[in-house]
Amino acid sequence: MVKLLRYIVFILGIVTVLITVIFIISIWKNFDLVGTGKISWENTSQISDFFGGVVGTLLSAMGFILIYLSFNSQTESQIDQKNQFLESQIENRFIELIKIHKETVKDLEYEGLEKMNGQKVIDFIVNQFEACFNEIEPFFKEIDPNNLYKTEILSGIKEMAILRSLNLIQLAKIDIAYSIVFFGTSKDDLKSLNRLLKQQYNETLIDNVLSFIKLKSSKTENLEKWEIIKKKELSSQQISTILNKYKQDRTVNKTQFDSDYQDAFEFLLNKSQTDKYYGGHQYKLGHYFRHLFLTVKYINDQKIIDYKKKYNYVKMLRAQISTIEQYLIFYNSLSFMGRAWELEHINSTPSNDQKNSWLFTKYNFVKNIPDLTQPPGLVLNDYYPELHFEFETKPTTRKTLEKIFF
Repeated sequence: MVKLLRYIVFILGIVTVLITVIFIISIWKNFDLVGTGKISWENTSQISDFFGGVVGTLLSAMGFILIYLSFNSQTESQIDQKNQFLESQIENRFIELIKIHKETVKDLEYEGLEKMNGQKVIDFIVNQFEACFNEIEPFFKEIDPNNLYKTEILSGIKEMAILRSLNLIQLAKIDIAYSIVFFGTSKDDLKSLNRLLKQQYNETLIDNVLSFIKLKSSKTENLEKWEIIKKKELSSQQISTILNKYKQDRTVNKTQFDSDYQDAFEFLLNKSQTDKYYGGHQYKLGHYFRHLFLTVKYINDQKIIDYKKKYNYVKMLRAQISTIEQYLIFYNSLSFMGRAWELEHINSTPSNDQKNSWLFTKYNFVKNIPDLTQPPGLVLNDYYPELHFEFETKPTTRKTLEKIFF
């Protein structure tokens, strides 16, 4: 609109000059303003009427447009100043949020076999997840995906799995292992964990997994017994048989296994353990992830900032996050607690608004983790195929997707 008005002013200026020049030449050739030595007022008035009516009108139009453009320019300048001020406030607030994130990581503490804090706690939690993921493996070797999930959520999970080429069993293992590490396996924690996981998964499976994994203790003597059990590599059916028999008569079948294994299993089953290996981290991680998610969402929701600026802001945040932290964030995003990062916004016909809620993909949020994850068979690109991991080539579809981001 402004460009059009400026063009009109330019054209009107040229027309006014041309009319004035032509008018002067015409007067010079055709009018005798001074006849017998006196001014001819009749001719003069005709000339002034014409000049005022035509050229004056053009000049008035130009003046009106110029006043509008001047006012518009002042308005735009005020808007720009306001936006600059708002952007400055956003940046200052964002920097404060980054500082809080760094302080949150610094203040992390855990006291198990040894006392640790800060980044070491993150490392320990990730190691716990990877250990748990491997330890519950027997329960998923022969299970049918259709019997793994509750009927009411199976269709939604299947749609997501098809759209992202996901392994339904692997996704469930990640979710359950992460939930165990997050909540812990103490008596009170198991109540919450049981209730939440049974809303999504086969109840018998959850009972068996939790009854087995809660046997692992942080005490050195008990860990040695746990290692004996792990080396046996029993099937889920064998483990379930042992657990069910113990529930019935508080004993382990003496004829089915060698004595070392029997003693180890019975020792752990009979122990009233308070020092659980999976003691839970919900208070630490709950605060950590709430703040991290809201920090990214704070930038994503700003309408006065374009995508490029938003990306650079989140890139600043990502620079403060270690590689091992990015692994933890990745695992969180696949659990039922963290799917707001992206997975819950996936469907067969996502709108542009929904695609702009794909925070992992939009900001390449975990791009720095190499595809060298501890759990076997876990491929990062399967879960976020349009995220540009720095050790991979840029996905061919990402360029089109970036045009949608705002």
